[in-house]
Amino acid sequence: MSNLFSALDTGLSALFTSQTALSAIGHNITNVNTFGYSRQEVGLQARLPTNFAEGVLGSGVEIEQIKRVYDRFLGDQLVRQQERVGSTEQKLVAWEQIESNLNDLSETGLKDSISTFFSAWHDLASAPENTAFRNNVMRRAESLAASFRDTQSRLNGLLRDTDTTVSLEVDSINSITAEIAKLNVMIAQQETSGTPANDFRDQRDVLVQELSRHVAIDSFEDNNGMLFVEVRGAGGPLVIANQTQELVAFRDPANNNLYDVRLDVNGNLIDLTDFIEGGTLQGALYSRDTTLQNEMAKLDELANGIIDQVNALHTTGFDLNGNNLAQDFFIPGTGATLMAVDPAIVADVRLIAASGTGAPGDNSIANSIAGLQQALTMNGASDTFDEYYNSMVVEIGNEIIGLNSKRETDDAVLYQLENRRDSLSGVSLDEEAADLMRYQKMYQAASKYISVIDGLMGTLISELGR
Repeated sequence: MSNLFSALDTGLSALFTSQTALSAIGHNITNVNTFGYSRQEVGLQARLPTNFAEGVLGSGVEIEQIKRVYDRFLGDQLVRQQERVGSTEQKLVAWEQIESNLNDLSETGLKDSISTFFSAWHDLASAPENTAFRNNVMRRAESLAASFRDTQSRLNGLLRDTDTTVSLEVDSINSITAEIAKLNVMIAQQETSGTPANDFRDQRDVLVQELSRHVAIDSFEDNNGMLFVEVRGAGGPLVIANQTQELVAFRDPANNNLYDVRLDVNGNLIDLTDFIEGGTLQGALYSRDTTLQNEMAKLDELANGIIDQVNALHTTGFDLNGNNLAQDFFIPGTGATLMAVDPAIVADVRLIAASGTGAPGDNSIANSIAGLQQALTMNGASDTFDEYYNSMVVEIGNEIIGLNSKRETDDAVLYQLENRRDSLSGVSLDEEAADLMRYQKMYQAASKYISVIDGLMGTLISELGR
């Protein structure tokens, strides 16, 4: 009788095990399209045998574990690649916006404004006493100054927008780390009770990848399954088991009131700005502090080059009244941000110095200023104004081409890694269908086996009752 009970228990182990396996297969099938879901496999093992007088006999099957199919090394590769993709995309956005804001194809663009300004001086040289030509020089100069101011203003606006992006990135990072800390608690609680927290781990892995898109991170897991996350390069801990330390977008008066990125450690703000290595946050910081600052500085250099060269000649010339007033044509030292024609010139175009001697009809200063367009005055006397500006435009184009190429490469590598992950951890409906049939047969066989044992026990009881 005891052997029949043992046999029944053996059959029940197969029944319950196949039921669990079928549930796991159903869970896999229903999550076939769930992003970040890792296929779960039921591991089986033989139960401990039972000792009988006749010998040792197996006692059935049991579930060793329900594990998710996951490769930590591949997961780390995906995290690193997300950092590269995020940084490259953010830098590319900045360069494309710079190209758009230079507005070079427009009639009011800088290249056209520079050309028409010097053309106006050529016209004045043909008739230095002509008031209409003098008015044209003044208007073209005002247009050139406005073009510089507008371009620099747009770039400054882009810099401020990028600065806002830094703040938004910090908010996103803090939101994600808070969710990771919550999942840490849920994973530890479930796994402490002996149940693998497979679904919670998948959710946490998705968040870690999302976080790495924003900022370069390192992470490690403790014995309780809790993940610790820190900013790579800076060593700033963001997630410590079930707690977080938030990043703070801190307006720094020493840096034009732009945002620094600081880590709040018990109220102490630690500056991490210069140590962040990857992700969209790093891309935004680099675009703001390097790319945009450099392009704005180049624009200032070009504007000051025109201002200084024109003023240097203009102050040596004579106005229409034959006077040498040492009159500046542009307000000196204003750069692209504040470039403007001297108010005295705007008020009276007779003050424009076209003559080098004061003699009627002398056009030497007008000719010299017109000739500045072809003079080697920029980059250590190696470029003209046009060449200097063209080199800016070419550099922008080259940066965009290079970053587009890098983005394509980064995306291709990410795609390959995601495919590898899907092939390893993703759900294959064909494989699940095969497993479904296998465990269905196991369940049916176990049911039939239990039915046979039940019949035998009924027979035995009936015989014993006589």
